[in-house]
Amino acid sequence: MRVTELFVSDPPVYATAPMINQSDLAFRVLTRRYGATLTYTQMLYPDKLLYNQDYLEYHVLNMDPPGMSELTGPDVGHGDLGLGKPVVAQVCGNDVQKIVEACKKIVGHCDAIGLFLASKVCDIPKIRRMYKVVRFEPGVSPYIRSR
Repeated sequence: MRVTELFVSDPPVYATAPMINQSDLAFRVLTRRYGATLTYTQMLYPDKLLYNQDYLEYHVLNMDPPGMSELTGPDVGHGDLGLGKPVVAQVCGNDVQKIVEACKKIVGHCDAIGLFLASKVCDIPKIRRMYKVVRFEPGVSPYIRSR
């Protein structure tokens, strides 16, 4: 599924800008109540997602909390997608394999994945390779941005 296919029947109108260490579930719920139709997680680090179980569990629960589906409804906004959804998980880094492995750990808990290349050097072949690898992972709807 592509990012554009996520919103065919109910396109997002207002997206909240991601905030470093601030775009947690409470922030996303608050912005949804004030009209945001698309939210982002804070920046997630592949090494931590892969090697720090507490970090992984915290962010998975933050993207996809249990019981959230009971809180949905037409008065909340975006119908059955939930208060904190749709949510784009942001993953940063430059190591293609680590990013792909990290994305596999969160893919079922978010609606799309944004890859942020931390390098200031624009390496087009690397960007293409990363996009091709991540794009073909089942359930991942990636987009890539760079400085």
